[in-house]
Amino acid sequence: MSVLTEKPDVSIPAASSTQTAIPAARPGFVSEVRRRGQIAWKMARLYRNWPMAVLDRFYLVKPQPIVYRLRDGLQFSVGTRDAGIINEIWLDGAYTSAPGFAIRDNWVVADLGGHKGIFAVFAATRAKGVKVFSFEPSPENFALLTSNVQRNQLTNVKAFNVAVSNRDGESTLHITPEAWSNTLLEGAGSRSAGDVQVETWSLSRALRTIGSPVDLVKMDIEGMEYQALLSCPPEDLRSVARIAMEYHHDPSPNPHTISELIQFLHANGFTTQLYPGQELLIAEHKSTVS
Repeated sequence: MSVLTEKPDVSIPAASSTQTAIPAARPGFVSEVRRRGQIAWKMARLYRNWPMAVLDRFYLVKPQPIVYRLRDGLQFSVGTRDAGIINEIWLDGAYTSAPGFAIRDNWVVADLGGHKGIFAVFAATRAKGVKVFSFEPSPENFALLTSNVQRNQLTNVKAFNVAVSNRDGESTLHITPEAWSNTLLEGAGSRSAGDVQVETWSLSRALRTIGSPVDLVKMDIEGMEYQALLSCPPEDLRSVARIAMEYHHDPSPNPHTISELIQFLHANGFTTQLYPGQELLIAEHKSTVS
């Protein structure tokens, strides 16, 4: 991405002995231009249609449906504003960059909060023999999730149109303008663009449906991570080797704290690492740590 600047007029009238100083570029501005340039360069190496992706990443195009094509041949039918999520997973390794979390052959991966299938496709194509179970409640997102799995001809992804929470039943999903922040939390509905009734499963039911040890649980369920985990029986949690989850800490819709969740995971045999700047919690069961 290039940045165009207009050269200032610094000519000095002949009759004047006063010199005009050229304003120095603000350090913050220069560092931001450099940061954006680095992001654009990385994106150009990831996307075939990188110009649109870069414009999308910096909110320079109107929201619209789009198919992003990666240089490795994968494709995503998503919308503008989703390039940031692709970047987060591919470029930043949001859920898989911690030591021991890179997806390996024959892993079983649970994708809780499947959104439009971006992480599911990523996980399913990282190694041989990987199986992915993806859970997404939004009907609109789920349609794109299944479409993207089919578009990439993947047979190792199984998708469920359900929300993972603390109970089996039905709940109201609050749909937000940004489809990645839909939530079941009642107190978070002020930004809702509409509501839809969805089926809910407890984390216990989701794990039992998978029916085998789970090497990695990726969790991004918009505030329901507390209820889902805290209500999960120890015998079911023992089937999980690793958890990589986005956590939320707004106390108004959510009475639980990240400290409470960490204590719970420690009591169930997990070690944890917290990345507050990314709102990311990494947990690994002690039985997997060599």
